[in-house]
Amino acid sequence: MHRIHSNMDMKRVISIEDYHWRANNVYTPVYPFLSKKIIEGFGIVEGICLDVGCCGGYFGISMATLTNLKIILMDIDDTALKIARAKVSENNLGDRIQVTFGDVHEIPLLDSSVNMVISRSSLQFWDDYTKAFGEIFRVLVPGGAAYIGSGFGNIEIKTEVGKTMREIDPLWGIAKDSNKPEDRVIKLEEAMDKNGICQYEIINDDGGVWLALRKPSIK
Repeated sequence: MHRIHSNMDMKRVISIEDYHWRANNVYTPVYPFLSKKIIEGFGIVEGICLDVGCCGGYFGISMATLTNLKIILMDIDDTALKIARAKVSENNLGDRIQVTFGDVHEIPLLDSSVNMVISRSSLQFWDDYTKAFGEIFRVLVPGGAAYIGSGFGNIEIKTEVGKTMREIDPLWGIAKDSNKPEDRVIKLEEAMDKNGICQYEIINDDGGVWLALRKPSIK
């Protein structure tokens, strides 16, 4: 597969290694909280789950430990994929987790091939929300779901993480004008409208900005 060039790489504000350290040392409560929320909200615990922009695979690995889902960890960054493979091996999940290169704007999977799509904090690096969500909708099976966004799940985790991160970086958490939650909500709504996706909810609160969608079942 050829690499699809994108300015997603240019937008990364911290290195993959820095994010990996944060995920393993500071963000650890986030992934199980989000995973449990998804399981309770959608009830999908079997089949295939795609973690888009997986970085080191933290979200997908969390889903694997709490369900019977087989996981595909996908990213466009070679360093991220290397870290993800190491994390999969560290957690002895090589029989249930596949690590693969791929771009959300051209997902290298067949139509109607996955039951769940998840992603945390890759959304801000996507070039084209309409194309990306069109691809996500395409690969979902009828009745499948997606939970995609950025944030820490709830105010308690956000406060805990924020306290630690500001001790490391006093500027942590100060949003740039181009990264305002309300702007992201507008872009998400536009992407849903252009793709004709009707069964969705956008959450914008202390837990972050998240989009939850369900692909209609075939009757």
